[in-house]
Amino acid sequence: MLPTDTIGNDLGWNSVLFAVLVLAGLYSFGVTYNRKLEQLGDKTEGFTWLEVVIGVFVTLCGLGLLDLLLPFNAFFLGMLAFAASGTPMALGSWKRYTDLRERFQRLQKALNDDEPAPLAHKRR
Repeated sequence: MLPTDTIGNDLGWNSVLFAVLVLAGLYSFGVTYNRKLEQLGDKTEGFTWLEVVIGVFVTLCGLGLLDLLLPFNAFFLGMLAFAASGTPMALGSWKRYTDLRERFQRLQKALNDDEPAPLAHKRR
């Protein structure tokens, strides 16, 4: 016999399909949100708190949908939901950081070599 979920239905393929769709939606949100933040670039400086609040809010909404159908414990559901929405953001943040670091290193090298570089004035 299959476990019964919180609204009394047997946990069948419909519930599993719904869960997969919610997790895929959270993952798609993470990818789309990360792309948008990349497009905004430096305009988001100082608003990391807002980026996190939006991401957590959307993820908790997805977690609420999952909680309606699945009888699993909240920790497991939370880990799945945050992994689905947060992985693209974590990877995107890491890439933005390494790109920024490389730009600064090129700028520093150009200044040390006394060569003109993008975003830098030549020292006199």
